[in-house]
Amino acid sequence: MKFENYWATENSHSSHLWIKIKYCKNWKCMICGIKAHDECVTKYKVAPLKYPCLKSFTEEGNSETNITELASEYLKNRKTFKYKNPSKYCCLCKTDKELKTIELKTETAKGILPPEYLVTSKEENRLQFKTVQTQTPHLLCFISCESGSNEGVKIMNQLQTVLNPRQVIKLTPTLPPRHFLQLMKPLNLRIIVAGGDGSISWVFSELDEIYKDEPYPPIFHIPLGTGNDFSKALGMEEHWNKVKNTKTLIRFLNDVIDGESMVFDRWNVETTLNGEATTVFTHSQTFNNYFSIGIDAGIAYRFTEARQKHNKLLAYRFLNKLCYGFNGLKQAISSKPLNNYIKIMKCNGDDYMTEISSVNTKSLLLLNINSYAGGVPIWNRKHQNKNREFEDMKIHDGRVETMRLKAADVVKVGLMAALPGNCLKAGEGIAQMETFDIKIEPRTITYAQIDGEPILLAPGSLYEFKVTKHPGQAKIIRLSYKTSF
Repeated sequence: MKFENYWATENSHSSHLWIKIKYCKNWKCMICGIKAHDECVTKYKVAPLKYPCLKSFTEEGNSETNITELASEYLKNRKTFKYKNPSKYCCLCKTDKELKTIELKTETAKGILPPEYLVTSKEENRLQFKTVQTQTPHLLCFISCESGSNEGVKIMNQLQTVLNPRQVIKLTPTLPPRHFLQLMKPLNLRIIVAGGDGSISWVFSELDEIYKDEPYPPIFHIPLGTGNDFSKALGMEEHWNKVKNTKTLIRFLNDVIDGESMVFDRWNVETTLNGEATTVFTHSQTFNNYFSIGIDAGIAYRFTEARQKHNKLLAYRFLNKLCYGFNGLKQAISSKPLNNYIKIMKCNGDDYMTEISSVNTKSLLLLNINSYAGGVPIWNRKHQNKNREFEDMKIHDGRVETMRLKAADVVKVGLMAALPGNCLKAGEGIAQMETFDIKIEPRTITYAQIDGEPILLAPGSLYEFKVTKHPGQAKIIRLSYKTSF
């Protein structure tokens, strides 16, 4: 059985979770640690019951324990295996003379999904899963194995070792998160997403479909991507960096279960392309971090192209920031001012054209969190605008912060991203507002971006962007700085 197909419906509740051992032809079960030959894993889909794995679900009508069993009992009898000659041993075709079992002595993580809470029934010769409704909080983990420099695979292995492997899901386009969110909806969920800003946006959008007007389960983000603005602004990256081993991982998961949940604002961007007499199309997207128009979006567009061509080289964050800074300097010199193309700009229904026509504006930036371009805390109310006074940014105040960037500001952002901790200030505040409306007719190719995903604006077309608050009640998990590890 392959690592990513652990949710295949033909699996028995005692199936092993095989992964390939590096520099070896053998396979290892991520759950119990037992090993088997490559050809034996292919030949036998399920190991003989002589060596069953720790069960991950319960067959309907075959539950051996009471449904109120504590999750801590799930790993009570867990064992690992020790070998005299690991390279030659195989649980499927060898005897057990060389095999000894030893008790695992470790803490148990909170939020484990006991097998009794995940029940299967056979319908039309297929296993159908269902969950049991409970108020006890349980974890559901989504992992993007493609984000970062292969860190996702390592984190997935770690989580499947300390949790029920069926509550740790690999994010794939063929099996989107909504299937598992729908399945686990009866549970009192706390969600962990390990990936980039795109992964967190994907899970949020799936929550929109499943929960609609209901309260969303809270989310914690483990940063694996290029920018990771979401986790940096909300202090999540700092907490995850403290995880060094299994002991600290378990304590981290316990803190996620016990952490405070907070409401988090999100924003809709409705894009309309207008023709000479009619509307050509209208499209709506949601942003969690920021929305911008101008040369910074053009930099994001070129960086995305470069990453697709040189994916391995640009898997490292420092090289990403250098690439961003170089493109920023190049674009700041060559691009034309954005204010030459803007026809209408309104904040809360008030005309703000004078705010951008008086300076050489290269980019307009709408911030939902105080992290931009890979961790730059760009909003500071004391340095924003000499003519206006602003309040501190909050993630749940129903307002989005609007800024303008000049050419020098774009270069400063690149330097601030590459050299964190410096005293540079970039950009100037325009407004803290609840609605935003802008019409732009570019004469050259111009770009916009939503959470780092660039959009090309063709010259000669009239675009209108309307920004309003998203109705969904998204929640995030905030951990105390005094964590248990």
